[in-house]
Formats: sequence, C-alpha cells, structure tokens
Amino acid sequence: MEICAEKIKHLRSSKAWTQQHLAEACGLSLRTIQRVENQGVASKETALSLSAVFETNIESIVPTRDKKSVKGTTDISLNVALVIFLLGAITGISITLILITF
Repeated sequence: MEICAEKIKHLRSSKAWTQQHLAEACGLSLRTIQRVENQGVASKETALSLSAVFETNIESIVPTRDKKSVKGTTDISLNVALVIFLLGAITGISITLILITF
C-alpha cells in the first residue's frame, strides 16, 4: 500500500530518531524503513506498526487517494496493532513474529 513518505520522515525527525531506531521500535528491518521513506510503499502490517509507534491512526500516514484500501481498518485493528507493539516491546519479541502467529 502507498504511504506518505514525507509524513513518516517528518514524524521520525520530530522525535530525533534515526531510521535504525525507528526500525527497532517497530520491530522492522532497516531496509523496510528505508523503502517506506524512499518509495512510499509498505505492507498493511508495516503501516500498522508505524502508526502504533507514532501513536496515530493509519489514515494519517496514507495518502488521500489510497484511503480506500484502509477503509476497513477500524479502531479495533489499531488497538490490536498497539497491543502487538507493546507485547513486542515488553517481551523483546519481534513484532513480525507476533504478527505471524496472530
């Protein structure tokens, strides 16, 4: 799905985080963060992880023309993403592993 690359860069910069720090906070690879910021492309799971880390809803990081693809994403799925992120942060387990088992 398409992501607002500039918005992600801005959110990361506002926290004075490196791409590596953001990758670790999200449980994603550095390459994934680089792709999001350079190409504006991410999976729905990556978008959910980013929105959870930045404490925002997924619609705020998706361009207007691509909002139809996240229309089915509800507050419940955002809460699930936040819970998954917190579980990963508390236990040290990668969010990717939690999402695979979820």
